Amino acid sequence: MLISHKHKFITIDIPKTGTCSLRTTLAPLDIIDVFAVGGEGDEKGSFYQHDGIIRCRKTFIEKGWDINEYTVFSMIRNPWERYASFLLYALARIKRYEESKEKLSPLGIGEGFALTRAFERHNRDEHSFFRFLIHQYDSQCSYILDDNNDLAADIIGRMEKIEDSFKVFCDTVNISPVPELDHANKSNYEKPYSDYYNQEFIDIVAEKEKFVIDKFGYEYE
Repeated sequence: MLISHKHKFITIDIPKTGTCSLRTTLAPLDIIDVFAVGGEGDEKGSFYQHDGIIRCRKTFIEKGWDINEYTVFSMIRNPWERYASFLLYALARIKRYEESKEKLSPLGIGEGFALTRAFERHNRDEHSFFRFLIHQYDSQCSYILDDNNDLAADIIGRMEKIEDSFKVFCDTVNISPVPELDHANKSNYEKPYSDYYNQEFIDIVAEKEKFVIDKFGYEYE
């Protein structure tokens, strides 16, 4: 989550939707007042990197800020591709942990250890591990729907059109000139995301991400 009081915006950072690119691009502009990182929150522990809109609104109320004065921006992604990205990310972190643990930060060691333990609980079987990850991570709608299950973001960008979405966001919140987007933490697909799926997994994602699929017209390809 990023918050700018000057430009009156909030980013709701859904994991695996290009949020690292957004953060690394906006950070040097000196316009971010709250830069929440990981699970530790911002400097006062009030906001967290992947807070959803419900918790964000609650924290705004606690601080006496009017969230209605802010533009809420979030990115979404093809759900099936998103969960494949989780798998590739996890496998890459496991490999790095097992091969070069001594070069990792304490946070990286903790993440690598947790993912490796989970992988081992699934007998290091990628198929079983992928099923676990699909169930493990929150749906995209859980970040952008309010208590009434209404869409609570003013601008929804699509990772498939991230450049265009970023420009719309910058134009709306008066960031000028529009900075060049820094593409960070990209997944490396050696094969189509569909190669990671069977019908069971296709159906699980379709049910879990039904709101985003229906609302934004995503299809399994």
